[in-house]
Amino acid sequence: MQSVWTEPHAQDAPPGFVPAMCPGEVAAVESLLGYEFGDKSLVVEALTHGSFYYPYRPGVTYERLEYLGDAVLTCVVSREVFVTYGQLQPGPLTRLRAANVDKEKLARVAVVHGLHRFLRHKAPNLDGQKSFVVQYSDLQAIGHERVEI
Repeated sequence: MQSVWTEPHAQDAPPGFVPAMCPGEVAAVESLLGYEFGDKSLVVEALTHGSFYYPYRPGVTYERLEYLGDAVLTCVVSREVFVTYGQLQPGPLTRLRAANVDKEKLARVAVVHGLHRFLRHKAPNLDGQKSFVVQYSDLQAIGHERVEI
């Protein structure tokens, strides 16, 4: 089996070496979010897929932030559906929460707001998924989505 670290410069690169995200891109993301990050490296980390480092040694990716964000989002949405739908039983509450803390739904939100343009990756399949999400978002905008409770 051939190693993925076949390029000579990849062997010498420090762990996590990757071209920097320009300050203008970080500022554009902050503008889209309406939030200024004290630690700009969080923006870069949140938008960096593991494939972006190839052929260099793996570095920091979005996955640790995703772990934390999933927990926070689940907590916030759980509280919101619990308070908003006070008469619903746990089963429907769970389905409603799941419908709103859904990978595809969150991807559509990112596309609608233009965040997908800043994803840092080298995975062709992600481009295909982004294309699907963009098309699905267009359908949603004209009313072709309905969530059953």
